[in-house]
Amino acid sequence: MERLFKYFNGILNTQNDSAQNDILRALFNLIHANVPYLDQLMQSIKARRIVQLILSEKTETQIGAIRVIGELCGVSDTFIDKFVEGGCLPVLRHVAVRKGEVWAAREACWALSNIAFSTTVHVQQLIGAGVVKAMQGIVNEDYDSKIKEEAIWTLTNVCFVGNSVQLQYLMNEGILSELAFMIDKVSPKLLKQVLEAVEKLLRLGSVSKVNKVADEWMAIGGVEKMERLQEHANGEIANLVLTVLERYYQLEMIN
Repeated sequence: MERLFKYFNGILNTQNDSAQNDILRALFNLIHANVPYLDQLMQSIKARRIVQLILSEKTETQIGAIRVIGELCGVSDTFIDKFVEGGCLPVLRHVAVRKGEVWAAREACWALSNIAFSTTVHVQQLIGAGVVKAMQGIVNEDYDSKIKEEAIWTLTNVCFVGNSVQLQYLMNEGILSELAFMIDKVSPKLLKQVLEAVEKLLRLGSVSKVNKVADEWMAIGGVEKMERLQEHANGEIANLVLTVLERYYQLEMIN
């Protein structure tokens, strides 16, 4: 396998777009199949080179490189470290916010969501690279709905992984507004993720005598939107909504 991976690396360092795309597809399929040689793969293929390919003028090459990075970052924190060291965060952020290239932007947000679902160290790197603000901008501006959904996946993953200091940063940046805006615009799977992120932020607020998070969530219409979800067809979502409302708000206020 070592010789094969070195061959892959050699092709990636050429200017042959067609061959590069073939190698990127092969790499993605190997990673997706979870072959037992991924560590050896990353020793042979330079993370920085794959990051550079994201900036290719060819959309197919861009997307192929993003998919390889996203798939590997979903496998191991070690691979995330390699790609972060290779400069992937500003490059992925750049592609994510670039209008007019929906598919590449969506894939970039997906890759960033995999990086977010890792450790507090990586969350801090995302914050430092301006990724969180970029994802908030996508939600608030005129982007394709699929890109917005992937941006929300990234933001909610940051909520799940982030420590109290990082969560307070998110609060200060107004993340509740993005969650409230998207709560009735997403698929049931993502809706559950949004509700769980909101619950974690409300829990953070509950450590204070006055839960300012709960007050803000009500002020921006989050409670009102959650009320309408109490009869959701998905029982898991309906139960989660009821639990949040019972725990952080008096029932007589919502009935």
